[in-house]
Amino acid sequence: MTRVLCLCLACWLFASSALARDVEVMRLTSATPDTTLASVRAAGAAAWVEADAIRKQEKPSWWRLQLTPEADTSKEWIVALKETYDAELVAYLPPDYRARPISVFDPAWQQIGSRHRLSLRLAAVDAGAPIYLQLFDGRQQPMHVNASPLADYIAVDMDRVRFTSMILSALLLLGVVAGVYSVALRQWHLLLFGAWVMSAAIYVLVMSGEIVALLGDSACFVMPCACLPCRSTSAWWPSISSSSVSCRSASITRVWRARCTRSSASLR
Repeated sequence: MTRVLCLCLACWLFASSALARDVEVMRLTSATPDTTLASVRAAGAAAWVEADAIRKQEKPSWWRLQLTPEADTSKEWIVALKETYDAELVAYLPPDYRARPISVFDPAWQQIGSRHRLSLRLAAVDAGAPIYLQLFDGRQQPMHVNASPLADYIAVDMDRVRFTSMILSALLLLGVVAGVYSVALRQWHLLLFGAWVMSAAIYVLVMSGEIVALLGDSACFVMPCACLPCRSTSAWWPSISSSSVSCRSASITRVWRARCTRSSASLR
């Protein structure tokens, strides 16, 4: 019975996310590595093609997210990106359209709700304005985009947190029980089962993004690949000194710094 309830809850959460799609996803077809934000904003309608999700391209790509005309733009909205994981994304949000590297696993990134989704907040006065995203790299799986009013998003996000918390509680309890029985019965092979259960709990924590809330800034040391390599670039992260710990290799950092410089130059 419990399994049936869990399955129904998971299906309901998936369906509610799918029905909440009130955003148009468009990809710029003429994007090049040297494309600037100014040229992206000036591109005509013929330069954009509609897409059902954000997908990795052969070269860096530009995306435009905008609420549909039917959406009520008199209230605050949340545009949520699903399954971004370690994608290298840069967001340009209204009204200033300042470059912001975004990542679910970056402790410096502040957002509404949990880390189950990468959420971008639109004020009511800017709800009708587009959001621009630049995707440098990522996994091959699609990153679906949904939009919903702020109050609705918080309610659905709370349901996701409850479901994840239930799964984590069950896994941790099962692991503790396996450890107690292995010691009491001297059946040491049960420790292997307990270790497997704990590994599953860690997997759920990481994939849901909640490990960032649990570890805070320590997440950069536990998961170095989760932190954006240009965090130490003063042009993008003025609150972090140049002596910050580099989260990736020096060669990748140099590449990202070059990208950061080009993107920052487009704003001048």
